[in-house]
Amino acid sequence: MATDDIGEFAWQKWQAVYAILRTATFLRLLEERPKRTAEDPLKKPTLLSNSRECIIELTHRDQDPGMWIIRHATRYMWFKKRISSHWFNSELQAMEYAEELKQKHALA
Repeated sequence: MATDDIGEFAWQKWQAVYAILRTATFLRLLEERPKRTAEDPLKKPTLLSNSRECIIELTHRDQDPGMWIIRHATRYMWFKKRISSHWFNSELQAMEYAEELKQKHALA
């Protein structure tokens, strides 16, 4: 065997080993990745208003009772542009703010 043949053989062998390791690592990472369940409340927020000018969503997790999030967005064609995201300590505060936003955009 010539020196160039040995170098080419080593290179091909290294590429094959690298491909196997890369695939094995990728598959292991896929197995370790945490699975999201369909019941995840952050995945499906409660829609409070769904007009073109004002989309208001309420997000809350039962596991964290001190986190209430109101997200305000507008719709343009098929895009949603998030305008603001406000965090509250109680449901009452969050709902008051959501009602304020609804009234503000109903008058506009």
